[in-house]
Amino acid sequence: MKRKSFIRPKLLLVEDDAALVLTLTDLLASQDYDVENQQDGLQALERASAGDFDVIILDVMLPHMDGFEICRTLRRRSVQTPIIMLTARGQVADKVSGLKLGADDYLAKPFEPSELLARVEALLRRAAATAATSAPGRAAVAVDPPDAIGEITALLPEGVGVFGQSGRDLGERMAAAASEPCPSWISMASAVSSSSFR
Repeated sequence: MKRKSFIRPKLLLVEDDAALVLTLTDLLASQDYDVENQQDGLQALERASAGDFDVIILDVMLPHMDGFEICRTLRRRSVQTPIIMLTARGQVADKVSGLKLGADDYLAKPFEPSELLARVEALLRRAAATAATSAPGRAAVAVDPPDAIGEITALLPEGVGVFGQSGRDLGERMAAAASEPCPSWISMASAVSSSSFR
């Protein structure tokens, strides 16, 4: 089945360490992310408020405004873009503060590149699944592979049974599975499998 056209997710990387900016930009770009960099806290706040980003990777220690205040201000402005706090401050109190201010995830330096990529992918899946389930009048579609299952579910009219359930119900179960911490292939397979026995 032909894959649908791919839109590159847009990330805002807010980090004042020039060497780390270069490393992370190359890493994220190699995974087909469209990356914009900001090194100043105030400028980052304005870009995050005005830009259409899919995920914000936000350092805590920044010139002119720290990451905690940026996160707090964005949430007060009703900017709901997923935020990963990225910092050398790994104490539990700092993590709790960031999460309470509205951050979606927290990654302490030093970290493995694969872990950052996995966390970005998880936030993108969660956001897309939420958008799919909230869209009126159409079945929710799982964000991750397999594409065939997602496309078939999206094409089902409401009320048409699949393994004894409606297309909408199965789509919602698959979208919910995509947000679980276990691999999406396993979660979606479980959603379909459990549907077959109802």
